[in-house]
Amino acid sequence: TQNTSYYFRVRETGSERWSNVVSATTDMFDLSCVTSDAAVGDVILAEDFHSLTNGGEGVAVSAGYGYSGTGSTTVSDKTFNRGTDDYTAAAAARWTQSGGEISQWGYWRSAGGASLYFHQGHIKLGTGSGQSYLVTPMLTAIPEGKAATIEVQVTAAAYAANTDHTNVLAGIVSAETGGSFNAAHLYSGLTSIPFDNSKTFSMAGTNTEWTTYTVTLGDVSSSSRLMIGAANDAANNRFNISDVKVTVTALEDASISARMITKSSSTVTVAWTYGSTNGVDITPAYHFGLYTDRSCTTAFDEYDAAANKESDNWDNRRARFTFSGIDPTQVYYFKVWNTTNNEDCSNLVTIPASEAFNIVEISDVSDTDVSSAVAGGGSIVIYAEDFSELRWNGDSFNYASGISIPDGTRTSFATVGSTVTKWSANANNYTFTNNATALSNSRLGGWMYYYPGSAAHISIRPGYIQVSSGSYKSYALSPALDNIPAGCTATVSVKVSVGAYPGGPTEGVLGVFSPDENTTASGIRVTSSITIPDTANLTSLKSTTVGGSNGADGNQTYTEQAWQEKTVVFSGVKRGDRILFGPKASAANGAGRLLLSDITITVTALSE
Repeated sequence: TQNTSYYFRVRETGSERWSNVVSATTDMFDLSCVTSDAAVGDVILAEDFHSLTNGGEGVAVSAGYGYSGTGSTTVSDKTFNRGTDDYTAAAAARWTQSGGEISQWGYWRSAGGASLYFHQGHIKLGTGSGQSYLVTPMLTAIPEGKAATIEVQVTAAAYAANTDHTNVLAGIVSAETGGSFNAAHLYSGLTSIPFDNSKTFSMAGTNTEWTTYTVTLGDVSSSSRLMIGAANDAANNRFNISDVKVTVTALEDASISARMITKSSSTVTVAWTYGSTNGVDITPAYHFGLYTDRSCTTAFDEYDAAANKESDNWDNRRARFTFSGIDPTQVYYFKVWNTTNNEDCSNLVTIPASEAFNIVEISDVSDTDVSSAVAGGGSIVIYAEDFSELRWNGDSFNYASGISIPDGTRTSFATVGSTVTKWSANANNYTFTNNATALSNSRLGGWMYYYPGSAAHISIRPGYIQVSSGSYKSYALSPALDNIPAGCTATVSVKVSVGAYPGGPTEGVLGVFSPDENTTASGIRVTSSITIPDTANLTSLKSTTVGGSNGADGNQTYTEQAWQEKTVVFSGVKRGDRILFGPKASAANGAGRLLLSDITITVTALSE
């Protein structure tokens, strides 16, 4: 307990003689900290690892003191056997249950297995074969769009076994952006040393005693995590950490305020604000890109947009952009520069990694596979598509900003890879209708469409499709579910990532289309009439209005639409059926535009 006096003595059991009494008073360590919208002077992270309570430990693990025992004594439910409780999910769960917050912390090691250990009120990093690094929670208290300068205090000591205390001459603190933890709390945000934004502190001469070291880091954002360990990633650089405290010492505004709006499995949409009105925002010439490194030198995709081209580039709407063809498991970084004034640039936006989306085509799963999976009490994905084959030189989400940058301005398309289909952004060439031949040669060759009026309009977007237009309603039909066993009906769960085009409906429809002998088709178009269910299976799709009043002088009001995940379950689905997606039958033509990014179809039950 903090700020408390304790007394210790030891008795020799043979002679019953007692030692003298040793007393000490513990220090104060304030664990409270600001968790959002931090100001200069605020402590935004403070941890002393007091939840790591053992019955006792030794063997040179604590600031240079040795002891030959190897056991531990149970204290309540907080037992952590010395030297055996590395940073596993099970051990982390026990710490969480005991009142700690280990679920927000993790570790990273450049090679080899986990080598971070729970000890008595502190954490040990590394083994005799290599160093590991403690990774803090994300510093989300730093205001979005601000670049912070932080002071980091680390109370540390070298592990005193063998030659560790002479090897550990310096520690390191690094601010790494983004990343995530797996189930065992391994950090996946980077793969090598040196770290990008780092400072070292000298431990020479004092490294076997608990000592508080201080470093200052700049350009730290709300998506940054700190990594702490020995500066030399080598054997016998084992390192103990007792306390960590982070204080904000400065906050600065970026010249351009950039942020991520939404992310799907194959796309990411960003936005930025430069001036006080739409007109100011879209007037400068910009260079912007998505990068695979924090320093923004390795481009995944980047573009130049000419100055003073409101109608050509931005259609008088706010600057927003969608990148497609991304790897969901990769961390990306976005930044934008005003090339009219090269001194103006945005804050760094981190695009975090997420779970991989596994493409499953109908031909990948046989009806025998489905029968076996369900008979065993399980379920099976029979189709999964994220439309990542739909790729061109970029787009604004919902096509809302109207950008159409010429192909010649692309600087790094080749770095993405040559296996991705590149679609024209020309207004006459991005519909299912005009690209039927090209679509038939892609993964999307099994898709069809239907329209009840006089014209079709399903638009190919980068990494997603738009169903319906301002004039016509249309419907997308998935490939035929020919891997449902013949003679059976299936219970099918359909999960989709959907959104509404600005001005689009608040509701949409997922349905099951069952073709029969009266169904007719021409190419990929169903020409016979389809009865559209008017049940609102997809709700709350309306985009959100952001900004100020709707003035006539170029105002800040605009819409944002994040992808929303919806799941609908259907029973009685037969072999050859298709999943239908589109607006409600009662939706007006001009208000029926919907967006589809991901679709996953899972069979959960079969009946004869």
